[in-house]
Amino acid sequence: MRRIPLFVFVVVLCVTLGGWGITQEKIKITVWDQWTTPAQEEAINKMHALFQKMHPEVVIERSPIASPEQMLDVLKPAFVGGTAPDVVYTDIAPAFIGPLIKAGYLMDLTDVWETRGWNEKLASMSRDVVTYAGRVFGVGHELEFVPVFYNKSIFAELGVDEPTSIPELEAICDKAKAAGYIPMSFVDRDVWNAWHMFSQIVQSYCGKEPVTKAIFEGGTWKIPGIVEAVDKAFVEWVKKGYFPPDLLALSWQEGIMLFTTGMAAMHPTGTWVLDAYREQITDFEVGMFLFPRPSSDLDPVVPSLCGSGYVINANTKYSEICIDYVDFLMANEEAAKIWYTDTVRIPPLRKAFPELEMYYLLKEASEVLGREDVIFGYQIDGYTPPTPLDWLSKGLQEVMLGKVSPADFVEKWEELWIEARKEGLTKDAFKIGD
Repeated sequence: MRRIPLFVFVVVLCVTLGGWGITQEKIKITVWDQWTTPAQEEAINKMHALFQKMHPEVVIERSPIASPEQMLDVLKPAFVGGTAPDVVYTDIAPAFIGPLIKAGYLMDLTDVWETRGWNEKLASMSRDVVTYAGRVFGVGHELEFVPVFYNKSIFAELGVDEPTSIPELEAICDKAKAAGYIPMSFVDRDVWNAWHMFSQIVQSYCGKEPVTKAIFEGGTWKIPGIVEAVDKAFVEWVKKGYFPPDLLALSWQEGIMLFTTGMAAMHPTGTWVLDAYREQITDFEVGMFLFPRPSSDLDPVVPSLCGSGYVINANTKYSEICIDYVDFLMANEEAAKIWYTDTVRIPPLRKAFPELEMYYLLKEASEVLGREDVIFGYQIDGYTPPTPLDWLSKGLQEVMLGKVSPADFVEKWEELWIEARKEGLTKDAFKIGD
């Protein structure tokens, strides 16, 4: 009897089964993220299409959520109720994911960082910001820092150069105000703008070392210079009119508009604003400088952090696919190029793309992040537990309103950090499973 080769039998069987309508079962993973602008939506859809070419069996059900605060409002109830997504892109500060880690809701990716080669492929910052009690619970994305952006045309009109000290910065503010400009577009209806100004001014006056000790080594926040720093930015500069009138009534978007329309000379904010600049500014060139210290003899300390990060549900049924998904978005070269060009974001992949055409300010920001002579400090809010973060929001506004003195603000800030440390909520005392 004639024998039918095995490979022919397999081919016939596959064709026959296909004809009967038997196909590979689809795997659906759910993703919640914060990509909400049209450009971001287009970019993430483009990356999803590339991922699904590699994984045709995967269907991605994605739900964008507008802000970190809204994400926080819906995420914990979803975990408690068993309806949380498989993958989440969210703020990764202790105030946001700390409680989720303690409750055991997030997957421990410490070993994944090793097996997927992320320790070598990705920036150390993207690991460090999601490390709690020595374990890694995600991948930080959007490498960011907080400089001061300025309108080069206005600076030329005023006859000033980039400042190298606080007195030089104040002199520019005085000239800008006298010429009819808003010196700095700092607004705080959304409260979190003050977090970043706090990080800038505190590390300007206090340096990096005592802040490092306060966050990671059980140190005190009663640092020499901190009261003076809070008084300088949140009392003196408010009284001098260096910020817009009614700054507490103006939103983040309105603060951007004051700068992009040429009403403000400077905009002290983070590099996450660059996509808005690319879209809105057409009639002047933007420069950036690092927030100066009280004396030009002192090197700037630049607040830096990952804007948010990807975390995985510890109870997902599809852990390997979810890891593949995060690996593609964070460690794939084609995805990295899309992050640069389409979203104006700096991904954590260490690979450089000198041939890539990108927005000029993003290129400059990337170069700053690669400089060995720059001292990178902390976006302090990114390491702050929930209760102290609430006080950072409320307390700084009360300082600006004259209801709380800088000294009293620092006193309560210190007290709340001590309480959070006792509860195991700070980075230096964080405990898992208690």
